[in-house]
Amino acid sequence: MLYALSPNYYGNYMYFQDGGAQLEGTGLGASALNQFFTDLATNTSGESGLIGIFNTPGVNTCDLTIATNKGYTVIGILPP
Repeated sequence: MLYALSPNYYGNYMYFQDGGAQLEGTGLGASALNQFFTDLATNTSGESGLIGIFNTPGVNTCDLTIATNKGYTVIGILPP
């Protein structure tokens, strides 16, 4: 599953073949990341659905459960 997103809304991104997305360096804060996770369809592909959020301002304050409850794995979280 590839989830198509508007580059005007989410900034620069690239797709992983496993149905995830790379949002590294997009400048998204926590509320924008939460909206991105909310907009995702449930991952039913059987793949890991990786979502990379390295170097994103909202990395430590977004609600990861929105994405993980939909079957995605979020990478790029910095330890507190």
